[in-house]
Amino acid sequence: MRSGAPQPTATNGAAASLPHGLPPAPATPATLGRPLIERDVVTSTNDELKRLAADGAPEGTTVVARCQTHGRGQQSRRWHSPPDLGLYLSVLLRPPWRAGDSGSLALLAGLAVASACDALGVQTVRLKWPNDVLAGGRKIGGVLVEPTLRGAQLEYAVIGLGVNVLQTAEDFPPELRATATSCRLAGVATDGAAVRAAMLRELNRWYEIAKTSSLDQLYSAWAERARAVTTTEHAVRQSWKATLRRGRPTKYDAHGKHSAD
Repeated sequence: MRSGAPQPTATNGAAASLPHGLPPAPATPATLGRPLIERDVVTSTNDELKRLAADGAPEGTTVVARCQTHGRGQQSRRWHSPPDLGLYLSVLLRPPWRAGDSGSLALLAGLAVASACDALGVQTVRLKWPNDVLAGGRKIGGVLVEPTLRGAQLEYAVIGLGVNVLQTAEDFPPELRATATSCRLAGVATDGAAVRAAMLRELNRWYEIAKTSSLDQLYSAWAERARAVTTTEHAVRQSWKATLRRGRPTKYDAHGKHSAD
């Protein structure tokens, strides 16, 4: 670890607290992460899981890889995915939702990553529109949601999560070193297995919350995380409205790809 980096602290895995006014998730068995498919190298865990989803894989099916050769984020931006240094994971959801509700998936996924980072001991975790998870102002994780629609219904969605875990500054490409961080650089002593367990636990929890709460409540929780980064309430609300617009059927083609306004 480079000089001046905070010293790692052990984590106890405690669950993160819920924002004010948001009900706790029902006490239901965790279904996400089952079955768990582990790969050494994939082009992208989202691509791998989309193929399985098209063949009828059940909700909860999860693909995790040691390395991605073509990991990506929003707008096909590359996600740096070196072997054994980060968490590269995708989860299949099949909620009985209308297509117009699919815009909430990115919010619940971002909240799940942020809450899991909290539970691991990462400090000052915030969300930045549209899919960035920040720790101390630097990017520690990201979310890529790829829904597939059938008419006016959401058929399924693949939720991709990427989290930097063990990287030192030198492990990032030079162009990312000023803006990226990892659990290790944030002073948290953990490993990929612990991060994976925390992410699946929190994703399961937030999924249950999303199924039993209003979209306004989900927005409020997301806005609470984003407000410190998105400095005005107007900007936060505009981001939320954009998310909902992306969930309307008219904004997706037959394969669930978002089309330009």
